[in-house]
Amino acid sequence: MSFFKKIKEKIFGSKEKKVANLDKYVAGLSKSRLSFLNQIVQLQKKHIKIDDDFFDELEEILIMSDISPNFVNTIINVLKDEVRFHNIDNPELITEIIMDKMYTIYSNRSIVNINLNVKTDRINVFLISGVNGSGKTTSISKIARKYVLEGKKVLIIAADTFRAAAVEQLEIWAK
Repeated sequence: MSFFKKIKEKIFGSKEKKVANLDKYVAGLSKSRLSFLNQIVQLQKKHIKIDDDFFDELEEILIMSDISPNFVNTIINVLKDEVRFHNIDNPELITEIIMDKMYTIYSNRSIVNINLNVKTDRINVFLISGVNGSGKTTSISKIARKYVLEGKKVLIIAADTFRAAAVEQLEIWAK
């Protein structure tokens, strides 16, 4: 191996290591997702009907899954209302409702404030991260365009190492 190849590998790492690390993260996330769903399924099997004990155990599962307490309280309250409104008593019917309500509450911004905290008297830096296909590049471009139209200077830095043409896509969308 040449001197420069060794330096390049030390600085940037090898492709094999990157792939192995990515596989490790994907496996870890899959394990977490399956563990959460498995706990919900076990909860359903344990209970004959949906009652206060069911919701107490569900609350514990959500908190142990590292979901914020405020979000957990909101989910539990919304689920209780939904169960009462539709007169649902079978625990096996609630998984889809749990997932739907978690998504709805989160996406309606009832818990999370996603407004950008922009200070006019200094440089602002926004770090955008997320999974593939979640709309990061499009969102970054829309944010950049908004600030350009307001007469502000914008610098976009693409760090998407796993996808070809990320820089070109940002350039096109930001114009």
